[in-house]
Amino acid sequence: MKRIFNKLAFKRAYNRYISSIPTAVLLTVVVSVFLVFTIELWLKSIPEIFPWGAELGNIISNLSMAIISSFIFYYLVVHLQKVKDGINIDYFVYEKNTQIISIYVQQVSALAKACDFKLKGTFVEEDELLELFSKIKPQDKAPLASFDLKQAFNWLHYFDDSRVRTQKIINKLIEKLQFLDSDLIKLLSQIDDCSHFHISEQLPKSIVGNSLENWADTFYQYSQHCKALDSYNRNHLIRKL
Repeated sequence: MKRIFNKLAFKRAYNRYISSIPTAVLLTVVVSVFLVFTIELWLKSIPEIFPWGAELGNIISNLSMAIISSFIFYYLVVHLQKVKDGINIDYFVYEKNTQIISIYVQQVSALAKACDFKLKGTFVEEDELLELFSKIKPQDKAPLASFDLKQAFNWLHYFDDSRVRTQKIINKLIEKLQFLDSDLIKLLSQIDDCSHFHISEQLPKSIVGNSLENWADTFYQYSQHCKALDSYNRNHLIRKL
């Protein structure tokens, strides 16, 4: 297990600090190092093969040394800072994504607890969700805290509060838009613009009904978007952190 961990740590470090450097830059540096060693340790110790050979060797050696020095400066001053910034951004994005998923998980857990429903997994299937929603009325009291002890919030209030909290997090991520890849932007947009959020925002909270079944379809779509975001976290971010 320790060997596997060390191998993963080495691979992660290599991907961050080495493979992220442009191939052309690395190739140029390797060739420059080869030329310096070849000229300084071998060619200078043998007679000139052609006129002005020594002068040409000195020019190539000095040019190669300049390239190596420039690379060292770039690596220490520019590249390492870029890697550090990338790590900080990845941690920030991972944390915010996790918060978005947690809000979804909190809703499903609260719904299941309200009617003693046993969930099969975090991201419920459509038929399971329909069964769960059929056991709860929209006007039933939901676990949403209020400073006013006389005011009771129902499940429609609860859905809308979850929407507001989720969209605030998404807005914080969008502020870092230039650091986000297109796949993540698409996933966040799907959640932010999902039908469940539109319904939660627009419908009056005083609706009375026999169950939440009418909300099951849109909530399931929202669930699938959160599942896709969770998959993105595991497949793209956890491997980098």
